[in-house]
This record gives sequence, structure tokens and C-alpha cells, in this order.
Amino acid sequence: MGERVIMSREILFKAKRKDNGEWVEGYVVAYPSGKVEIHKISKELPDILLKCEIAPSTLCQYTGLTDKNDKKIWENDILRYSYDYDGSPFLKDGEEIKYRVGAVFWSEWRGSWAVCGRGNKKCTNNDVFKYNRNPNRTEVIGNIFDNPELMILFCPDLTGKEEVKAMFIGNGDFVRPVLHPCIKEKCIAYKDGKCMKYDNEVEVKDE
Repeated sequence: MGERVIMSREILFKAKRKDNGEWVEGYVVAYPSGKVEIHKISKELPDILLKCEIAPSTLCQYTGLTDKNDKKIWENDILRYSYDYDGSPFLKDGEEIKYRVGAVFWSEWRGSWAVCGRGNKKCTNNDVFKYNRNPNRTEVIGNIFDNPELMILFCPDLTGKEEVKAMFIGNGDFVRPVLHPCIKEKCIAYKDGKCMKYDNEVEVKDE
């Protein structure tokens, strides 16, 4: 018989604490009352289990991947990514690498982590693993909760989530980010193609 290979992946979550809004990492515990906590071992006191009540809407799962700076890539992170990389045989002489920006979410039908580009309103996705095979192509630059302004073509104040019902038996329902474009003249912060609140050029086209 051949050698048995055991695959392992770190199962980890993070969310914002309800009491102070700070991020906390650990394991999720949900109670019948509706309260959700993240439990983690104290670094200062290893024998102590810390329990932090969280805002469930901010719950993010670790993808198991890291970016070019060895930083964990989480669900709802905002990635700066590219199809190509330095030394890629697909780049023509003198051609510069084109970078894109998108939010990470779980694609139920694809069965993997995907990135929703800022020019892609319906979040029909691109596989994060595809870009992360060469980590130089991915970089975490923020997340949709702390840095929604990085999603240039979409209004941070209109960022939300929607529940999607499974189309096939056996596939669970899931939640995906919903990004809404700038409403322009209907918003008092819009002036001459620019968002005065977030100092963004809302007319910028995705690369």
C-alpha cells in the first residue's frame, strides 16, 4: 500500500468584539440565546480560556492562505492581486503587471475561496487559490469593515451582505458581500466625479 497522506488545515475565525470593536481570533461558540462568542487561549496565562462576545455580522473565517507578506488571508479581506507576476512568461517585454482589488468570500458553487473584483457587481468570482499559487500575486490591503473605501467603485456606506439560498439539495445556504455603486448626484458627498467623504475618484474604471 502507498504512503498515507494526512491533510491538515488550520480552522480559525476572527470577529469584532461587541464591547470595544477590536478584532479577536479564535474558535466560534454559538448559544441558543443567539449570543456568539470567540474563545481563545490567553497568551499571558496559557491555562486561561478567554471568552469574547462578538458582533456576528463581522465573523470571518481564515482561508488557510497567506499573502506575499506572510499575512493571513481572511474572509472579507480586501486583496490587491494580479494575474501575472515578476518573471511571468506571459508578460510581454516592457509590459507592466496589472493589479486588481477585490473582497474575499466563500463561493458555494465553486467550493472554494474567491475574490470579488471591484468592477464585478454580482461577485461572479475568481478563485483565490489561482492567484495564491504564486504568493507574490496577492497582498492583503485591508478588509470591508475597516477599509471599505478601498473598494473604489463602490460606496463604503452601502456595503452589505445578502443570504443566498442553495440551488441544489445538499448545498447549504450562504452569505456573500453585496457592493453597491456610488449613487453620484443623489449623494451630497458627490462632486465632479469624486466622493468628497472618502476622497475617491468614483469614475475610475477597473484595470
